[in-house]
Amino acid sequence: MDEGESGQRTLGATRNAPLQLLLPAIPVAARTARLHLRSWLQRERWPDEPSDDISYGVSEAVTNAVEHAYPPGVDGATVTVTAEVELLPTGMRRVRVRVSDRGRWRPIPQVPCGRGRGFTLMKGLMDRVVITRGDGTTAGTEVVLVSPPVAP
Repeated sequence: MDEGESGQRTLGATRNAPLQLLLPAIPVAARTARLHLRSWLQRERWPDEPSDDISYGVSEAVTNAVEHAYPPGVDGATVTVTAEVELLPTGMRRVRVRVSDRGRWRPIPQVPCGRGRGFTLMKGLMDRVVITRGDGTTAGTEVVLVSPPVAP
């Protein structure tokens, strides 16, 4: 078992390897990520309702990367999704998912269009959401989503 950044033990090798996806930054990427993640969570024997919450949160993060990281027409734009299971000292387990892009943070439009609730949704579905964005010299944004713990 490997030590994760939080000092927790990673369980990915016990049932299946950590999930790793490299997706083109196009609208269907969110659906593709959701389908692969759900399948991976099933192999991990994750409970249904928490699986849905994780899948929807990740889908929202991928959608944000697709819609906001790259200007229209950029060739080779991608979104990376990685997921792993962590064993907590209590015996419970949780999923940590990273969604990252190599684009530039683009300001949210000032004109409201009935959208813009993605981060609120992610934070409501997950135990923790951490967003790290590149500065003026570094491209890319990473969203780390940590699920609430579930029983082994």
